[in-house]
Amino acid sequence: MKKADWQDDLTTCFEDLKVVARCREEALEHFERFCDYVVEPAFEALVEEFQTYQVKARFWKVRGRSIHLDVRFPKSSVDQFHYILWMPRNSVELRLKLTVKYRKSTQG
Repeated sequence: MKKADWQDDLTTCFEDLKVVARCREEALEHFERFCDYVVEPAFEALVEEFQTYQVKARFWKVRGRSIHLDVRFPKSSVDQFHYILWMPRNSVELRLKLTVKYRKSTQG
């Protein structure tokens, strides 16, 4: 093993972290676009269709996190139907944990 191997490994690790951070940002952007161009128009169409049947429906978006659809049916034993489309936390969050393991020296 060469002496500079650890430096190369460290450099590779930091480059990989940069790639992960960039992918994380891209995932959030893609989720936002998906919500804006696909989910939101679909929810708007559903809300309009539900209004024709006198069913109360609404939707809202939590920026960068989720989009919700809330439907309340009249004369129903179930108060409401709540649909949430969200970006799982683990898919956009990177947590690093440093673990140091060592063995006591027998010399000394």
